[in-house]
Amino acid sequence: MRSRAYAFAVIALTAGPFLAVAAANLILDPEAVFGTGVFDTARNPNTRYQQLVTYRAAPARYDGILFGSSRAYAVPREELSRHLQGVTFGSFAVDAGTLADHLPALQYVVRDKAARHEPLRAVFLLLDLDSLGFRPKANKFIQTLLPPQLTGERASAFWWRNLTAIQPKTWRSSVRAALNPSETGVTADLLADAGIGAGSPGDRRSGGPPLALPRINITDNMYFEVHVRLLQQFVDLCREQHLALTVAISPMNPRQLVFFDQKSIEAAVDRLTQIVPLWDFSGPNPALENPQRWRDSGHFSAEVAHVMIERIFGEATPAEWSRFGQLRDRTGAVVSSR
Repeated sequence: MRSRAYAFAVIALTAGPFLAVAAANLILDPEAVFGTGVFDTARNPNTRYQQLVTYRAAPARYDGILFGSSRAYAVPREELSRHLQGVTFGSFAVDAGTLADHLPALQYVVRDKAARHEPLRAVFLLLDLDSLGFRPKANKFIQTLLPPQLTGERASAFWWRNLTAIQPKTWRSSVRAALNPSETGVTADLLADAGIGAGSPGDRRSGGPPLALPRINITDNMYFEVHVRLLQQFVDLCREQHLALTVAISPMNPRQLVFFDQKSIEAAVDRLTQIVPLWDFSGPNPALENPQRWRDSGHFSAEVAHVMIERIFGEATPAEWSRFGQLRDRTGAVVSSR
């Protein structure tokens, strides 16, 4: 009898912490993947999962896909549709998204469209030059897990990782949000824990100017070639499927631009143009000096995104934007700055 009681005690002590973790993740659902809906307070949403759910809810609706990081949230999809023969764009833009996210998403959509005998006509890809020298975030954190439909892994593995994730900071943030509904948005500390965000590489702890740091050389980092190989595969798949592909490099906040070696930026753009012609908006421009055109140090406003689309498709723009962006061909030469 004692041995049986001892065994039950061991089981209770072992299962107790697991059940507590699982209950916290199910009830609070901080990544918004379980859909329990007990609290409408997702503080660490997995946008990779959310975008797939949105697409799968009405796949027949979309014959174009927008890819990018959270900067691409500002891109007006209705404007893309107007310029591209009425293509309806779904979005696979995700927080801290890179080609490590975009390629498997494109592969999934191509397979899905083929299985449904539905057309996929166009792709718009927005690249962040300042992320190309860093390790991709895809599948590295609980917030950035790719859904099993994109990875081919067993669905049970995805759900198990979400169920058993120990994330006390996120749980506390979710509880605070439930108690104070007026507190909205993902907290900066959670983003920083996942290496996600658009903060300056400088040291801001003192509240003063950033410490002097060596300029970041994008092309010297080992991950740059990883991104380049993924871009080649992405472009090759678009060509195989005869998709109308538009590629653009996102603008960089002048506050961020100063941390990067200018020659490495030029070298990175040249390397990318060897794969695909693209619109380069990464260079300095007086119009971008206006702080009202930035939501934060990394994300541009809807106005900037609108002008980007106007420039890409040759519409008239105000004089201050006349030299914003350059179309480069596969030799790196400037084809048009309109």
